[in-house]
Amino acid sequence: MKPLGPGFTTSTHGLSEESDNFPMKQKNIKYSLISCLACFALMATSCAPKEEEIGDDPSTETPVDGTPSALYVENARDTKADVTVTVVGVLSGQTVALYSDSNCQTQLAQGVASGSTIDFELTGLSSGVHNFYAKSESGACSTATISYEYVQCPAGYIRIPGAPSRGVAPFCVMQFEAKNVSSVATSQANLAPWTNVSAEEAKSNCRALNSGGNTYYDLISNQEWMTIADDAYAVADNWHNGNVNSYLSYGNSNNEKTPMAVSDESDPWSGVTLAGNPTTNHEYRRTHVLSNAAVLWDFAGNAAEIVDYGTQSTYTSPPACVVGANADRDAKSILDNNYCPALGTTHYMPTNPGNSYSLQYVGSFYGSLDSGRALSRGGGYNFMNRSGLYGLRYSTQDTATALGSIFGFRCVYRLNPLVRMSLDWAKDFDSTPDITVSGVQYGHTVSLYSDANCSTLVASKKSQGTSVTLTTSTLSAGSYNFYYKIKDRNDVTSACSVTSIAYEVASCPTDYLPIPGDKVKNVSPFCVMAYESRINGGTTASSYPSTNVSGRFAKDTCLGLNSGGTKYNLISNLEWMTIADQIASVASNWSSGVVGTGEMNKGNWNANDTVRAISDTTNHWDGMTADHVPTTEFKYRRTHYLPSGQVIWDFSGNAEEVIDYDSGTTGASYQLAPACTVGDGTTSYQLASVAANSQCTNIDSSHYVPARSSDNNTQGTGVFFPHTASSVLLRGGSYAMADDIGIYTLKMKNVTATTNLGTDVGYRCVYRP
Repeated sequence: MKPLGPGFTTSTHGLSEESDNFPMKQKNIKYSLISCLACFALMATSCAPKEEEIGDDPSTETPVDGTPSALYVENARDTKADVTVTVVGVLSGQTVALYSDSNCQTQLAQGVASGSTIDFELTGLSSGVHNFYAKSESGACSTATISYEYVQCPAGYIRIPGAPSRGVAPFCVMQFEAKNVSSVATSQANLAPWTNVSAEEAKSNCRALNSGGNTYYDLISNQEWMTIADDAYAVADNWHNGNVNSYLSYGNSNNEKTPMAVSDESDPWSGVTLAGNPTTNHEYRRTHVLSNAAVLWDFAGNAAEIVDYGTQSTYTSPPACVVGANADRDAKSILDNNYCPALGTTHYMPTNPGNSYSLQYVGSFYGSLDSGRALSRGGGYNFMNRSGLYGLRYSTQDTATALGSIFGFRCVYRLNPLVRMSLDWAKDFDSTPDITVSGVQYGHTVSLYSDANCSTLVASKKSQGTSVTLTTSTLSAGSYNFYYKIKDRNDVTSACSVTSIAYEVASCPTDYLPIPGDKVKNVSPFCVMAYESRINGGTTASSYPSTNVSGRFAKDTCLGLNSGGTKYNLISNLEWMTIADQIASVASNWSSGVVGTGEMNKGNWNANDTVRAISDTTNHWDGMTADHVPTTEFKYRRTHYLPSGQVIWDFSGNAEEVIDYDSGTTGASYQLAPACTVGDGTTSYQLASVAANSQCTNIDSSHYVPARSSDNNTQGTGVFFPHTASSVLLRGGSYAMADDIGIYTLKMKNVTATTNLGTDVGYRCVYRP
């Protein structure tokens, strides 16, 4: 280390070219059902992603001029006045300086890089937020920045060092069991613990401490409990005579005193009696000393403490065990006899698996055969030697039921954001979905798995910031739950996460096409009929479309395709718009071959024609004529290409299609569109002009204006026929409407939902997976 003056040191290290510059595999999304049985058979070799497969991210590259590309700190918030700042993307041999301002004027430290990164160790920081920038001798002041906030644990809380192997960052925990002070969960010596609460109430009481939209306060999680237990286990003072592996203290657990206050903080046995007399026997000591010399009260004994198996916004129950777990057992017995196979050993195993609850007083394991149960740790006042640091007990009650006077709880204050997973859609047709993991650290490798034991790897990538997006290996159709493990820069890998995210690779019925969702329109991915509906909701191309239907009939017919579910429905207006926008984004649907230039094809729009079937699905002009002669003129093409390359037939022209105004719900009632302020349903208006002139304010413009609002009917996109009364909606136009048809054409018809709409009006169903 090179000293830079009081409070500053620096070190350098290089990044591995092999692991940090691995080329990104270009993602190719295909919205179709992908069979990958062969891939799955070979997944262990050719299809499975490699550990630390990372993207070609600019922040891993060293700029030519040496301008730093990224800055990193291990924890964005902590209770320490010192922090190590890593600057990435510098040139070896150059002097690099760290600054507190975006103009790189106020220098904090400098050093010479011996690789592509350099570390600066800052000490003696003041409380509050500190922003850092960097500059090398040949580069500009970095636009990349990082913040560090030096905070204090709340009053009555103590700092707990993190446990990377458990995926737990440093946090603060109540020094005492939670007390009820005017209905506020409070850490203080005075008062007996707050008991007679349910697991859900304990969670709510802790989260109620948050303000301003923050979520720092929460009920202690099981992994946070284990982090504290491991820390206390390693401190000799917590063992009899300082002899590790002799026996630990288990506090107020001899069934003489119910959960009580701490009347004298200077007395580790405060209030505990043996045969009615005060005692100083080691096993009854109510305190545990941590590695940072902080003192924690009643972590074993007094009140058994409700913990959250996970870290979600609502209480998470542990998985059920099997016969044999529902008795007091040593942790090793649970493992050896596979009594709780769904519960990983990181959730209950003492540091020394050979320790016994009856000899070393580490606490017993008492499971349940039922799921949905509350979980408690530590042990209660009447648990005797079954209490202990690692004591674990499933409740006989569900999470909403108060657990009685034995059970209390303890809150934590988390210094850093929790790791979270997210994806665009819980159900989609993408067989290689992108999953974003946020709340991670720069340089940590995130690995994604499709099982709760983290044995089936589906993606792995090194983070270049506080979040990382992973693309999974190819998945077959079906449902998945994804879990993660994180390896830090010291190659310490966390346990498999409790938190998971669900995803389903959806598939479509025969002759339906997958349509990607639209976040802006709040339309989830769905399937649509490739052809206009035939009789009784059929999809046979060679049959004629079902026409002269009412809105109610079309809705009922689509709903009638369901067998005990609600997935089939009449297409909604926003679903229609989602398809139209996607069609308009494909160059081959434009006469010029350039999106937005030329005209879009309209299909069967010859006024002298009629509604047609499809005799040859390979001929995109099937049945089209001009002056009674077959034609392949572009404007008469009956198909439109979707971004996936698949084709949808007669989305404009042929039969006009009645749709449901209802914006994508599964309701059984056909929805009329609300009234506009102009029109009688027979006069056409340009789509964008209706919105610009506020002529239909009851209908949001997203229901009719193209994604490119400049598109108009001179380009064949369609027109709007508004009405001053609530109306049935028709889309696409029919063969009889000539130039007024197009994929965006919308006609309001002032009739009832049960009125038959004519021989040129049909419909189309959707399937919502």
